[in-house]
Amino acid sequence: MRIPVMDAKMRQLMPTTPTRVRLLLKNGQASPYWNNLGVFCIILKKEVEPSNQPIALGIDPGSKFEGWSVVDTQEVVLNGVSEAPHHIKKSLEVRRNMRRSRRFRNCWRRPARFHNRLRNKKSLPPSTHARWNAKLRILDQLRQIIPITDVVVEDVKAMTKKGAKSWNKNFSPLEQGKTWFYAKIVDRDLRLHLKQRFETKGLRDELRLKKTSQKSKKTFIVENRLGETNRFSPE
Repeated sequence: MRIPVMDAKMRQLMPTTPTRVRLLLKNGQASPYWNNLGVFCIILKKEVEPSNQPIALGIDPGSKFEGWSVVDTQEVVLNGVSEAPHHIKKSLEVRRNMRRSRRFRNCWRRPARFHNRLRNKKSLPPSTHARWNAKLRILDQLRQIIPITDVVVEDVKAMTKKGAKSWNKNFSPLEQGKTWFYAKIVDRDLRLHLKQRFETKGLRDELRLKKTSQKSKKTFIVENRLGETNRFSPE
């Protein structure tokens, strides 16, 4: 594992080893820092000209939990697990009921506002937008401390029904959400790489990485090349 590093101007540098970080902190050449995700990094007390190498962020979307991995050309920088938002539907229902109760209690009615409607405008369903926007916020937080250049996403596809015009992928919230997310990644000048499930499985088999069958367990299980299994938690 590596520790993110920034210089005095808050420019992202290549992550370094924990041993080097302890030495820099002990000598007073750096100060500790935690970002909004709770990721620990250090800030150097001098300016350093960045000479960064390619760093990729891997995203494994899921219905309940999502996996994150930041890797450089040789080492794993960090791993993490996030929970997908599930409260949006209930929150909208509460808001609708509250608004409906206010209409019955009050005799006053505000004038209709047609200019702020989303008619004839492209928009995502609230729950879909919240799910994919959460991934985008995590990406932005990681980019503030790590010089990420590439984003690798395991592409998910919606179940479509052949021959049904109203059930094609253009009307699927999943397809709309991931298309919006991919466009936002490209807008951030990041290189986007899409991988299918069989491709990620092939990479795991090649690197001898064992995937846990317990979907709800927030633990990475990694088997190294010597056959030894290492367990570590992102928390």
